[in-house]
Amino acid sequence: QGGNAAGVVLDAVNLLLVQKLKIAQEVGLSETAFVCPSSIASLKVEFFTPTRQIPHCGHATVATFSLCSQWGRLQDGDHLKESIDGTLSLTTAMGNVTLHQAFPTFTTVALDSEMGLRVRDSIGTHASAVCTEQPLTIARSGNGFLLIPLESEGILAGLQPDHSSIAQVCEELDLIGYYPFAIANGRESQTATTRMFAPRFGIEEESATGTAAGPLGAYLISRAPGAMTYFIEQGHFMSSPSPSLL
Repeated sequence: QGGNAAGVVLDAVNLLLVQKLKIAQEVGLSETAFVCPSSIASLKVEFFTPTRQIPHCGHATVATFSLCSQWGRLQDGDHLKESIDGTLSLTTAMGNVTLHQAFPTFTTVALDSEMGLRVRDSIGTHASAVCTEQPLTIARSGNGFLLIPLESEGILAGLQPDHSSIAQVCEELDLIGYYPFAIANGRESQTATTRMFAPRFGIEEESATGTAAGPLGAYLISRAPGAMTYFIEQGHFMSSPSPSLL
């Protein structure tokens, strides 16, 4: 019925890094979480894609704390998660999990710059396909993503990502991946349709990325005062549509 699956490995304290990576490869999902005790938080969680460790993953955090809550390993209430990029606050209630993200920082990338041209080339599109009223923007709230505003959902659907080029750009800019989006016109609600490409971390495309949807919501709200709620659609060009509400 949709959603983004994540692996969760409990009691992972005795696993070596190479073993965690091997397990993540065998699980074969975009991220797998490895859970250990923490002296400063409710849990210590490490995240691995099939190719490398990643600082933080939103949907795998939700999966981990929901599972531990349902299995009675955690009491409902406010919690901290420890990971290699610090701590994150969240709340559990009867299996449901709410993450609290820091407000992101934004850095623009000129569309006609060398980097802007490389970004356009790496997704197989042209200048007129990018919405000039909203610049290319690097959003960081822990993880970093490149927000790419496109003129229509049709353009978004027709992207032809060059994963090798995307990985190189993301390596240079220290990003998790690209987050191209288009505003869905004609809807009753404020809606943005998105895709996420992260080949640098072994993820060609992902059906839901909460750590990118949050910064995108903040970006859109900051540019449209008064619009305080957004639906973020992702995965609609895959087999697992995964909407988010911000």
